[in-house]
Amino acid sequence: MSAWNYWHVHHFMVTHYQNTGLVPERSVLLVEFADLDPEQVDEGIAEFDLVMGNHRGGVDHNAYKEA
Repeated sequence: MSAWNYWHVHHFMVTHYQNTGLVPERSVLLVEFADLDPEQVDEGIAEFDLVMGNHRGGVDHNAYKEA
C-alpha cells in the first residue's frame, strides 16, 4: 500500500498548474506516482478536472487512459 493517494495527485497537479500554467500529462503523473495504482492517479486527475473545470485548457487526460 502506498503512502500516496488521489489527493496527492490532485495537489501535485494544482501546484504544477499554479507554478507553470500547464497541466501535467498523465504519463508524467504515472512516473511521479509510480508506486500508486493508476486508478488512484485517474481519480486525482478527475478531482483536478472537477475543481478546475474545462476552462483551464491543457491536456486531454482521457487520451492517456490505459485500456
